[in-house]
Amino acid sequence: MHGIFLRGSFNRTEAAKYYLVSARLGNIRRSIRYISHLKFSNNLNQICLIYTDLIDKAVQTHNPHAIILKAQQMNSGSCVQEDQIAGAHFFKWAGEVKPQISVYLFNAYDSFSDFQKNQFKAFKIERPLHISDQEFLKYFLAKLPEIETIKFD
Repeated sequence: MHGIFLRGSFNRTEAAKYYLVSARLGNIRRSIRYISHLKFSNNLNQICLIYTDLIDKAVQTHNPHAIILKAQQMNSGSCVQEDQIAGAHFFKWAGEVKPQISVYLFNAYDSFSDFQKNQFKAFKIERPLHISDQEFLKYFLAKLPEIETIKFD
């Protein structure tokens, strides 16, 4: 509730605490939610390496929510060079994994110019080798000493 604006306000610190508790209990979706939450930290520029590393590792699970997170990172340029074409390809991949979320791709694609649409058709992203959710969670939990100190409010 703290992370999704219920009861009239956000409490990002409380949300982060509960996301980490859920991750420790083996909930991959909440660990990915925690990673997405990192972009709201007070010192994103200082934690860019951790943020990007965790996103890239999460994408290796081929989890559609992690793939969307990577697409959003590419589109916003948060800690990486902005790349709308690559971002749209990640949205496309997420839609292939979970068709209900393919609307993200259509929104991104529809906003492209004709030139960008041609670039999109010519470009292919390299999909990483698949790792298990357990392997990702093990990696994520090993990073806890680095991420538990991040401040949000």
